[in-house]
Amino acid sequence: MNILELHPTIPRQRRQIEMFLHTNGLRYDDVDYYAAIVDESSDEMIAGGGLKGSVIKCVAVADGHKGEAVANVIVSHLIAKANAEGCQCVKLYTKPDNRQLFESLSFRLIAESPNAILMETGVGGIEKYSEELRVKSEELSVKSEE
Repeated sequence: MNILELHPTIPRQRRQIEMFLHTNGLRYDDVDYYAAIVDESSDEMIAGGGLKGSVIKCVAVADGHKGEAVANVIVSHLIAKANAEGCQCVKLYTKPDNRQLFESLSFRLIAESPNAILMETGVGGIEKYSEELRVKSEELSVKSEE
């Protein structure tokens, strides 16, 4: 199973990404990097996903390949790519129906609404960020009292 990089800045490759996502009920959102798994016998894209900074976006698996663990392969690849670029905590937005899939890939829920959930995996995350904000706020409070 080969993972190929598609370049969203190249019009033909961007259209390929957009068509794949559209076929799978999603729309393209701005990404810096897009990875795809292509069926070696038919040259058809069977799974794909993108990265924008430390956020995974536009993950889809073709209907005939759901349950084959190709989503795991793509998401693991995107996490490794984000980590290699210095992002220790990776986030994603997805439909609530996908929660169990991403929890099985060690993502944890941060926030949810009826139509979308925000999840993260890795070191630090929202709790660390919240703590950093609290400390900065306290430091500013002390400085303003001086």
